[in-house]
Amino acid sequence: MNAIVDKQILRGHLPVLVLAILAEQPRHGYAICKQLKARRSQALGLGEGTLYPLLYRLERQGHIRGEWQTGQRGKPRKVYRITASGRRQIRAHKADWQLLMQLFKEFMGREWVET
Repeated sequence: MNAIVDKQILRGHLPVLVLAILAEQPRHGYAICKQLKARRSQALGLGEGTLYPLLYRLERQGHIRGEWQTGQRGKPRKVYRITASGRRQIRAHKADWQLLMQLFKEFMGREWVET
């Protein structure tokens, strides 16, 4: 897949993608960025200039918690953990997504959704 997802469509889903990565384990920003790239972030068209403001916003909203830790080379870095609020956000997004997919099936046909 070489196409880039439309930024307007992505806007509402990117926070949940980051929360899903943090639901697996706590990570610092660079590690989150590496995970996004490993999971085809070229399709997302995402750079660090987008990720860090998103992390700060998720932290302000209480969906993640950042904690400064000393890295392997002695350099401090902020490690983010998902909170209970962030897990609820993932569940709510999943329910919304399931409803949306049902609507697409009804309007566009099952074969459109399953391809």
